[in-house]
Amino acid sequence: MIVGLRSPAPYGVDRVLERALQSVDQLTTWYATTRTNPELSLVRVEGEDAEAATASLVDAIGDLVETRQGISEALRARLDGQTDKRVLEVERAALEEQRRGLAVQRGRVIDRRTALEGGLDRVEGALRDVAIGLYVSDQPETTGVVEDIAMYNDRRELEVRVDATVDELIDQRHVLLGEIERAEAEIRAVDQAADAVLDEARRVQLDVNRLVTEISALGRRAGDLDAHRADLDTSLPTLIARAQRTRLVASVRPIGIPLVSLDAYLNAALAIRDVAPACRIRWQLLAGIAAIESAHGRHGDATIEPSGQITGNLIFGPVLDGSLAGTTVIDDTDDGVMDGNTDYDRAVGPFQFIPETWEEYALDANGDGRADPHNLYDAALTAAGYLCASATMATDQGIATSVLSYNHSEQYLADVTSAAARYIRTFSPPSASFDPAALVVDETHRDTIETVLGLMAM
Repeated sequence: MIVGLRSPAPYGVDRVLERALQSVDQLTTWYATTRTNPELSLVRVEGEDAEAATASLVDAIGDLVETRQGISEALRARLDGQTDKRVLEVERAALEEQRRGLAVQRGRVIDRRTALEGGLDRVEGALRDVAIGLYVSDQPETTGVVEDIAMYNDRRELEVRVDATVDELIDQRHVLLGEIERAEAEIRAVDQAADAVLDEARRVQLDVNRLVTEISALGRRAGDLDAHRADLDTSLPTLIARAQRTRLVASVRPIGIPLVSLDAYLNAALAIRDVAPACRIRWQLLAGIAAIESAHGRHGDATIEPSGQITGNLIFGPVLDGSLAGTTVIDDTDDGVMDGNTDYDRAVGPFQFIPETWEEYALDANGDGRADPHNLYDAALTAAGYLCASATMATDQGIATSVLSYNHSEQYLADVTSAAARYIRTFSPPSASFDPAALVVDETHRDTIETVLGLMAM
């Protein structure tokens, strides 16, 4: 039947979600806050609400990663800009110093040119005096230079001396004019160099101004991004909680079992295996029973809460008054407290327990202080204990005995084992194997389970 069946390779986790959580160091938080067995916390599920919530979480994480990267890039660019600005400011200071040096050099050249022009004026004045002297010497009366010329009796000798003086003065004038021209050329060169330095200084200043603007803009961008990052960091826990909550009531791919229901079956099997390892119960058998009894808690208009609680229209079987073919008459045993009928009993909850059976063997699996047949965790653990008390699951015969103790119909046995076999063939949780020792069973639960197993073995 199902003992020899083997599960496929472990079913993959939602890698997109896993990588997203890892990218922002939230994977540990996810495992710490998930309400399911860690083996199921990232299993792939399908369902509109869960897929939308997961997509919102992944998108927000992607936005957060990009925002953090944007902050880093903005701060790095801002730091680079500040470094470039300091370099340009040093260059600008050097240019200013160069300009001052050129201004001093220009002043010195201008002073030299002024001195040369003064010398030129004196030479030209002397030439004018010679010319005047020569003119006056031809006149009846003489003064100044003419008087000196008059001292010479020989006119020829005077002319020779005057010519020599004129030649010397003309040579001096040529020399002075050359020096003045060179000085003016030097002034023009200094002015050109100063203009070039000024242009470069202006370019550097424009670059500095541009960097100041960019640095300021990068600072504002980093601030805006950091504010956005803070908003994302604040919203992340809420998005994680919403994704976890909606995933719990979504269906696990490819078996179509709500995640919270699967978690209840798995935890029940592990808890019993920890207390009574010889039972060898598999979660797939519990899933097979719940599939037939209540469609995993979704029968009719019933609603499964993330806590595993069935709400809305609770799940009740037909009234056991003998009117339905194939059923036996069971008179009321609970005054209608559990099943709402004071005349006859009817099965209650996702595992369809008769009230009397539930009252005698109920287990509190979720630790809320009460055993509730309408809670998947309580019902699954109670069902696991009931089955294990009937027979070991190590053989197909033992499985048949246990299932028939739950419902005496051979067709029921066939339907349950067929469903269990289908789950075994099509799905295995992400971990290749479960370590029952890793599941901590509350000692109170341990005692209760052992007590129930002992009672049902009588």
